[in-house]
Amino acid sequence: MEETGHIAGGTWKLVRSENFEQYCKCLGVPFFKRWLSALIYPCQKICVTRGRWSILTSSFVKQTDVQLTVGQDCTWPTFDGRMIRTSVILENGRLVLRQLDPPFAKITREFDEETMIMTLEVTDVKARRIYKRQETPTTDLTNGQVSGWSRTLLFVSLCFSTISIAWYWKMAPPPWA
Repeated sequence: MEETGHIAGGTWKLVRSENFEQYCKCLGVPFFKRWLSALIYPCQKICVTRGRWSILTSSFVKQTDVQLTVGQDCTWPTFDGRMIRTSVILENGRLVLRQLDPPFAKITREFDEETMIMTLEVTDVKARRIYKRQETPTTDLTNGQVSGWSRTLLFVSLCFSTISIAWYWKMAPPPWA
């Protein structure tokens, strides 16, 4: 896909989230998926060609590829598995996605040379996710391979989960044990 000169083109890595768990809670995302999303620092590879946007989001858990055309409605899967109908507009260089079904959420991506800020809004809750441009992606977005840090984070999370479950069962064994 031939890219235009839009500043959004490139690979972006999440570096910070603000109020994202509360945003997910308002959308009805279950606790476990909200907890897992706090551990995920995905990469987004964005290509822009004549009004068409391709956004490939990849992490150690999942990969999604969304094709959007400015000025057209579309249906696409969210990272937590919901299918949403969305309108797509470009407003002063910002990509704005408005969810057409309840809950009526809005996602705005704005860009400068080094930073992409995603503002996520639903009802009266507002969250921000800040991404930094990557020269070389920390995640191989084409085949799902992940960096050593992602593997380490997953391993540590699984270890703590196993220890927590073992401790809980020792303190309050299930009735069948």
